[in-house]
Amino acid sequence: MIFASKPIAAKSQESNTIGKREDAVDYLLKPFFTLGTMDLYPKVSNMKFQPVNTSNFRIFKDWDLDFNKRKRNDHSLGAYGGEGINPGWLPQIERKP
Repeated sequence: MIFASKPIAAKSQESNTIGKREDAVDYLLKPFFTLGTMDLYPKVSNMKFQPVNTSNFRIFKDWDLDFNKRKRNDHSLGAYGGEGINPGWLPQIERKP
């Protein structure tokens, strides 16, 4: 998902969700908070996607795990494989435990 004042324009972006910076609140829990309270986890109502072709990712270790080290499903996009309430760590300026 990419939210910016000038959204990215790329040759291949069929699996990307793009929009204006202010649109992030419609898709992410707390996108404009400070580190430690910021929560970029997807909201439930806006995260419905077609199945993702993961065949190119399978060469990587843990390709099927999300940022929280939880199993992804066929519809997972981005860093997180779930939606709703973030069950994991929030971004901070320190190493993730």
